[in-house]
Amino acid sequence: MQVEEQVRTIITPLLQDLAVDLWDVEWSGSRLRIVVDQNTTDNQGNDKAKGIDTETLGLVSRILSSELDAANPVPNKYTLEVSSPGLERSLRHPEHFLKYVGKTIALKLNAPISNTNFSGGELEAGQGDIPPSIASQVRFSGKLIDVSSSGIILQTEAGKKEVELEISFENIKKANVVFEWEDKKWE
Repeated sequence: MQVEEQVRTIITPLLQDLAVDLWDVEWSGSRLRIVVDQNTTDNQGNDKAKGIDTETLGLVSRILSSELDAANPVPNKYTLEVSSPGLERSLRHPEHFLKYVGKTIALKLNAPISNTNFSGGELEAGQGDIPPSIASQVRFSGKLIDVSSSGIILQTEAGKKEVELEISFENIKKANVVFEWEDKKWE
């Protein structure tokens, strides 16, 4: 079992007891980053996002540090970092994307999208109604329309047109939520 999986197994029950959700675990050589968020699901299963406060983060950090020291899932000396996912949180797992259907996200792909489906049709560079420039892009932002077991559908602009891109999880190098300020009039 990999370090990240071992850490998840150890800390998930502890976080549940604290009414905190595990967002992500990242192990990179000498740094173990654990990203947590306030448990925001009400009794009906609705997500009521409100964020996590620094006092709770401190408590979580102390408890996890003690438990991880005792269980010793990390082979070497490491630095433990416990943080919130933030407003423009990283999306690394399918369940992350599911929470943000209908929201604006930004993506960086591993490879250009020349073989990606556009509204059900195959696009080859320069064909169809899609400008050729989109076929070579690796960065996109747009509205997350749907999530499946294999990938996402992203609505974005291609020139002056809206298109839907079907992108596999395997081709997503990096993704995050794009925070949008609400347009409220101050009185």
